[in-house]
Amino acid sequence: MKRIRYLGLAAVMALALSASIGAASAGAASGFVADEYPATYEGDPSGPANSWLEWNGYKCGLSLDLSGEAGGPAPSTVLSAANGECETGGHSPGTVDMNDCKLIFHPGTVVSGKAGGTFDIGPAGCGPVTIDWGVGCEGLLYPKSGLAATYENVGGASIEVHAQATGLTLQTKGNTCVKGTHEAEFNATWEITAENQSEEAVDVQVASIPGVYVAGAGADQPAHEPRIEADTYPKLIGGEGLDTFTTNLGSFKCDNTGLASELLGATSELDLEATYSYCYTSTGKPAEVDMNSCHYELGVQNAGPPYSGTWGIACDQPGDAIEFKAYWFGTPASYAYLTCTMKVGPQQGLEGVDLANVSGPLETGIAVDAEVTGVDYETSGLCVEKPEARTDGVLAGETALLSMFE
Repeated sequence: MKRIRYLGLAAVMALALSASIGAASAGAASGFVADEYPATYEGDPSGPANSWLEWNGYKCGLSLDLSGEAGGPAPSTVLSAANGECETGGHSPGTVDMNDCKLIFHPGTVVSGKAGGTFDIGPAGCGPVTIDWGVGCEGLLYPKSGLAATYENVGGASIEVHAQATGLTLQTKGNTCVKGTHEAEFNATWEITAENQSEEAVDVQVASIPGVYVAGAGADQPAHEPRIEADTYPKLIGGEGLDTFTTNLGSFKCDNTGLASELLGATSELDLEATYSYCYTSTGKPAEVDMNSCHYELGVQNAGPPYSGTWGIACDQPGDAIEFKAYWFGTPASYAYLTCTMKVGPQQGLEGVDLANVSGPLETGIAVDAEVTGVDYETSGLCVEKPEARTDGVLAGETALLSMFE
C-alpha cells in the first residue's frame, strides 16, 4: 500500500464527485443493487416447509419476514427480522423474539446472475434469539457470522436468498425440554424485493459495486481478517480530515483538512497523508499544523457491520512529530510570535473510531466518525510553565473516504 501526497481538499471533492465508473474487476464487491434510492427492501420467506431450524433430532418450521432501508448499494445489507413463530407438528408453535438480532447479508462475486457468499445472525453480542414453545420449554439461539448463503437474481426484478447455516449454538432449558447445548442448523429461503420512496416496486439484483469499502465477513471466500478493500487496484482515495485537536490546555480547529492514500491491495491498516490549513485556537488565535514526515494510520478492528477502527501516528524520520502551533497574531502567509507548541509523536492502536460503508448513487465509500482519546503529546511555550508530556489529547472529526482520480 502506497501513500501519496495529498492533492488538496477541493481537488479531492471534485474528483470524488465527478468519478466515472469503469468495468469492475473480478475482485469487486457485490451487494444488493436497486434501480432507485433510497429504497426499502422486503424479504418474503418461502414458508415453514422450506424454512426450518433443526437440532438434536427436533425440527420446527421457522419463517421470518425481513425488512430494511438502504441509501445506495453496499457490500453488506442489514435486514431486520420480524418476531415470528417456530412451528412443530402436533404442538403449539413457539414464539420467536429476535432480541435486536438481525440478518446481515454478504454476497460474493456475481457470475451469470448468481453468487455464493455468507450471512450473519448478528451483530455480535445481540440476543440471543429466544424461542418459547409455551409448554415449559425455551430455546436460545446465539449470533454467529460467516454462515453459508447463495444469491440468485430472479428475472432482474428480485433476489432469491437461500441460507444454509450449520454449526449454530442452541441452548434449551425448561421442565419439558431435553436440556443442554446443541448444534443447530437453519435453512431458509427469501425473495428480496424493493420499493422506492413512493412505495412503488423497483428492480433489485445482486451485482458488483464499484468503490472502496470495509469488509471482514468473507464473501466468495472463507471469512478473513477485517480490512479495507476496493473494486479495483490501485485505488486513489481521499476525503476531509479530522479537523479538531483538543486538550485540557486548549484546542485547535482547522477549516480546511484533507486525507489521501493509494490503496494497492486489501489491507487491515491504511496509511493516510494529511494536510491542515486555515487553523485557529479555541481563543481565536491563528494556528498551523505541521505534519513534518508524519502521517496517520487507520486500522480495522473487527468483522461487521458495525465496524470499529483504530487510529495511529507514524513518522518516517526519527524524532519527528505532528506539531500543532499557536501564534499571537498573523496570517497563513506570515505568522508571528509563536506562543505554544504541542507535538504529537508516533503512537498506534488508539481507539474511538467508528467505520461504516456508505453508498452514493455510483459507488461506495467509508464513513469515518472519530473521537480518538488518550493521545500522547508534548507541549512547550507560554501555555505551560515548563515543557511537559501529557496524555489528554483528543483527535476528532467526521469524513468519508471516496475514490478519486490521479
